Amino acid sequence: ARELSGDTEDKPDAAVACPMVVYHHSSVRNKRCLLAYLQHRLEHILTLRWQTGSSIPDDLKPKLSENEVHLFDQYDSILGDYMQEIDMDLTADLKPP
Repeated sequence: ARELSGDTEDKPDAAVACPMVVYHHSSVRNKRCLLAYLQHRLEHILTLRWQTGSSIPDDLKPKLSENEVHLFDQYDSILGDYMQEIDMDLTADLKPP
């Protein structure tokens, strides 16, 4: 019927467009939630280093993935190198004077 009326403009079919929009917005929301969750775990791991020192407590180690343990170890190494370079133990007292 479009060809007969001369209407050659492509209009998206609502039956296809609506689910695509919902799917897209759901994907974006899920991505934001996943990134927020990963950021929370990252912050928790970095905080753990300051609270427990250079080793992960045995009760927490099974709860961390291999990559998270690697992150903890790398962060510990970087922090140790920095403290050595400035010749100061930043972990000695976490409360300011």
